[in-house]
Amino acid sequence: MTAIFNQILIVDSLPDGQLNTAARLFADARDWAQAIGGVPHIASVRIPSSGAFLDLLAQLAQQAARDAYVPLLHIECHGREEGLEFADGSGLTWDEVKPAFVTLNVATRLNLIVVVAACHGGAIAGFVRAEHRAPFWAFLAPKRQISAGDLEAALSAFYQALLMTRSSERAMDALRATPAGQEFWQLSAQTIYRLIVEGYAERHLTQEAVQQQAERLRARAAAHGAVWSQAQIEAMIRDPGIFEGFRREFFMVDLYPDHAERFPAVAA
Repeated sequence: MTAIFNQILIVDSLPDGQLNTAARLFADARDWAQAIGGVPHIASVRIPSSGAFLDLLAQLAQQAARDAYVPLLHIECHGREEGLEFADGSGLTWDEVKPAFVTLNVATRLNLIVVVAACHGGAIAGFVRAEHRAPFWAFLAPKRQISAGDLEAALSAFYQALLMTRSSERAMDALRATPAGQEFWQLSAQTIYRLIVEGYAERHLTQEAVQQQAERLRARAAAHGAVWSQAQIEAMIRDPGIFEGFRREFFMVDLYPDHAERFPAVAA
């Protein structure tokens, strides 16, 4: 399973007067690209506020739908577990930014890679829901608070290896070898979806859990005059078609039929 991208876009929303690791990374990546040759275009954009960030994502989605444009989106700003904080102090929770990520991911045919260069950026995984469309193909971000120097060193190693080897595995190896390399989450949408499905099965699809849930539903149905057997309700609870519906929505199989093979079903 792979994703494609044809630009690395560095989004700079660090406050004025602070160490600007976004500008330094852009300068380094541009030099590496010129020396190596034949790599995706490197670009940078300065974003002052949360509103400007949402506007940017909307513009990128329009470009992706029109021109088969697929960015690797690198976001440099401050972060907290609830979401992102931009240069002017404005913020967005993960739930607030999710629709814009989804729109861009749909436009890129589920190829969006997001690198969140912000403290607690790994909390981005927490807003993913199996019953909604995937907001990205994969993300890379620190798990918790991390110093600017450690963040810069780790991501510089990542991008240098990525551009030189064209291998995400080798790029992650280079990142892991840095002092803060173990402080990062790197998860694909497929892995997150599998963890959600497996977690649901462990909590709700055991024999005891299904029996208890079926008894509650049977009692509710009876209160409204419906007569269902225990076996009927248990079969509905275990119906794999529920997860198939989620999979088609999450992986956009309804929009892109080839995704049925690209993202195979996960057993509950």
